[in-house]
Amino acid sequence: MNSDLHDAPAIRSAPSVVVFAPAAGDGASLRALLEEEGLESELCCDAACFYASLDEHSWCAIVTEEGLDACSLEGLDTTLKRQPAWSDLPLLTLAGHDRATVDNNRFARLARIGNVTLIERPTSREILLMSVRSALRTRRLQFAMRDNWQALEQHAGELELAVRDRTAKLEREIGERRRVEQALEEARRLESLGRLTGGVAHDFNNLLQVISGSETLLRIIFQKESNPRVERALDNIRRASGHGAALTQQL
Repeated sequence: MNSDLHDAPAIRSAPSVVVFAPAAGDGASLRALLEEEGLESELCCDAACFYASLDEHSWCAIVTEEGLDACSLEGLDTTLKRQPAWSDLPLLTLAGHDRATVDNNRFARLARIGNVTLIERPTSREILLMSVRSALRTRRLQFAMRDNWQALEQHAGELELAVRDRTAKLEREIGERRRVEQALEEARRLESLGRLTGGVAHDFNNLLQVISGSETLLRIIFQKESNPRVERALDNIRRASGHGAALTQQL
């Protein structure tokens, strides 16, 4: 038993090889050959079953010339075009050796719609198995590419989430920095205003001291004279000085 053929389908639980051979003898022979090599197979009895089996889980397909006669190239082309971008399902076709019965134009069109390998009958068991082995190797590489693709998509998604998270953190940091800068600017503005106000209050307090001192001096001068008008004026000066002193303290 060939280990390369045996290991390939063991990776998957779905049927590995799709066989479309309307002739009962062909289908049974192909299935027996594949089973001897440890390969699972799915034998299709009509074109609809064949189309339905050609999905991304299949490893390869074998179709006899009678099977090609039973299905349309348009239907096969439509089915194969539904494959994912990574998939190029290998298709082995068994054609008769009698050139008079072979539609060369049909095979040319068949080759243009998919990954087709034409095997002329009668063929040896070794040639058929070699073709199957090559198809499975190709398919294994496609599955590996699919897995790598999915891993890259997952990593890309994780990277995108990380970038979004980092971007959100940077936005929060920038916002916090702007708030700190605004608070610092406000503090500097208030500090400047406080210095200005303190200077004004200091100068104003000096003026009040002159006024208060003058009021006291005037009371000493006019203390021997009793003049109500002078007394009221000096009282007004004292009250105004007191209000001014309170204002400077508030500043």
